[in-house]
Amino acid sequence: MGNKNGFDPGIRKGVQVYWERGERIIVVHPGGYLDSVGNGQCVLFETKPKNDGTRMYWFGIVSSTAYYFVLEEAKPVNIFAVGSWFNARQAMLDAHNGDLDEFSDMQGELPF
Repeated sequence: MGNKNGFDPGIRKGVQVYWERGERIIVVHPGGYLDSVGNGQCVLFETKPKNDGTRMYWFGIVSSTAYYFVLEEAKPVNIFAVGSWFNARQAMLDAHNGDLDEFSDMQGELPF
């Protein structure tokens, strides 16, 4: 299992672990498998590359009963989309002092 602070594009088989915005991310490349995975863990599964060679990944979070896709559409994305999502999430946390419950609460009840 590779372990780096950032994503290593040189790793193409097995399992890789890297960190994005303080979040531990597991990447399962072709031929790799996970013995176990924790609830709430972010896991990327590499798929076939696009015709132009761009490597693509299923991007999701594991729960005790399912694998939830993080982005709006359930389709493979490139590694830059993963980084962009974590950056956007961090910007939202920073804008609300790290409290997403406050963000939800300030929207209030709907008037119907």
